[in-house]
Amino acid sequence: MGSIYADGSGVVKGVLDIARDWLGYKEGDNNWNIFADVLDKCNYFTPQKKQNVPYCAVGMDFCFLEASIPDSRPNTERKYDAQNYQYQPAKNNYSASAEKHAGYFKAKGKFFTDFNLAQMGDLIYFYVDGKIGHVGIVEKVENKIITTIE
Repeated sequence: MGSIYADGSGVVKGVLDIARDWLGYKEGDNNWNIFADVLDKCNYFTPQKKQNVPYCAVGMDFCFLEASIPDSRPNTERKYDAQNYQYQPAKNNYSASAEKHAGYFKAKGKFFTDFNLAQMGDLIYFYVDGKIGHVGIVEKVENKIITTIE
C-alpha cells in the first residue's frame, strides 16, 4: 500500500467522493474509458497518451486530478496542481501502470505491506500473475476489514 496523505487539505475526501461517483462504470471496446479520454485531452500523460489500457490506475489518476483542480475553467485552460498529490514518478513522466505507482511509493519509503497500517485514502495494490497489476483506493478500515473502491 502507498500512503497519499499529503497535507490534510481534504484531497483524500475529494478523491473518495469522486471515486464513489464512478462506481459501476465499465470500460468500452479495446479498454476505451472516459478517464483516459479526459486525461489525454488535457495532456496529463506526456509524451504519450494512455487510452486503451485497463483503467484501474488511470481511474485513480483521474480522481486525484479532479479532486485537486483549483478552478472551473475548461480542461485545456486549467492550471493543474495534481502533481502535489499525485503518486507518479516525476512531472511529465506519468504512467498508467499500477506497478509504476507502487514503485513511486517504494522509492519514497512510503510503500508498506502491513495491512494493520492501512488508512482511508491509501492506495492498495494487488498482485496479478506474480507482479503488481491492479490498484484501488482504501475507502474505510473497520475491525481489520479493508473496504476498497476499484
